[in-house]
Amino acid sequence: MKPKSHIYNQYLNEHILPFIDYARLNESYDTDMVYAKAVLNSLHEAMIEVYGSERIAESDGDEGLVGVPGILRGTKTGLLCLALFDIDLSSQGELLGAEFLYLNGVSSQLDEQDQEVKKILHELYVPYDYCYTADIPSDIHVNKSSLPEDLKDVLNDFRNHNIEKTDDAFEKHDGKATEIIPKSHIYEQYINEHILPFVDYERLNESYDTDMVYAKAVLNRLHEAMVEVYGSEQLVESDGDDEGFVVVPGVLRGIETELLCLALFVLDLSSQGELWGTDFLYLYGISSQLGEQNPEVKKVMHKLYVPYDYCYTADIPSDIHVTKSRLPDDLKDVLNDFRNHSMKL
Repeated sequence: MKPKSHIYNQYLNEHILPFIDYARLNESYDTDMVYAKAVLNSLHEAMIEVYGSERIAESDGDEGLVGVPGILRGTKTGLLCLALFDIDLSSQGELLGAEFLYLNGVSSQLDEQDQEVKKILHELYVPYDYCYTADIPSDIHVNKSSLPEDLKDVLNDFRNHNIEKTDDAFEKHDGKATEIIPKSHIYEQYINEHILPFVDYERLNESYDTDMVYAKAVLNRLHEAMVEVYGSEQLVESDGDDEGFVVVPGVLRGIETELLCLALFVLDLSSQGELWGTDFLYLYGISSQLGEQNPEVKKVMHKLYVPYDYCYTADIPSDIHVTKSRLPDDLKDVLNDFRNHSMKL
């Protein structure tokens, strides 16, 4: 599973950092800090979406290393600058690096870069006091109560400022404003890139017909990814997209054939868990119940599994359509045992 810190960095690099108006940000540093606080809030909200909380632990990082947004203040100059900090939570919050959000874009304190830019940043900000928006109890190096007043002001006020969705600097190429990607979308993207392509579908199909061991291992992998991305087994409407849709892994059973099959379910949590679609993990790969696909495959899937009973590994209290205690015994067995099996990629 890719560490949350990697997912966060990838998200920032694709969806936030390229759309910042750095000239305006630099001007904000010298004036009222309003735009800087709004940018910091955007970075902070993305952090919460990916990590699942403001509080970050060693397990959220890559060997304990996490990336978090914050602000620094040149000790000699008193100048402020937003930054992304690399914190080592395996060493009680030791600071290993900082990336400055400055006039020229994102400038790393460590990486090779334009020597002139590096010289300017050093003159303006090094050495510096710093703080971040995350809550990291294990960090012994930052005491937020002892910070300079201007850093305290930013930390206390940044949540009151937002990047307007009409802001040109935050528009995508298709003219739509950049928004936080819903956790359900992050989950889909992750499993499509890092899990589903590596499933042995022939072995999976054989497992359906025998002991279900490999199927349970695959389900456990999908479940672990779900917990990592959503931050919990329990899902609520806000975990979905704008309309409350979430994607969750589970298993189904053909009512007429009694055959089992892993699946990804699309649930509408704004409608008490109504099932909107199913992607079957079968011999041919991923086969959607709704999307366009080979008619022959669709015919086979329908013959084997439709209609079906189903259940998922998530805990969704608002769902009125699935009662796990009333499921067929073979579905209960999968739900009760899948965590005991692991899939190595």
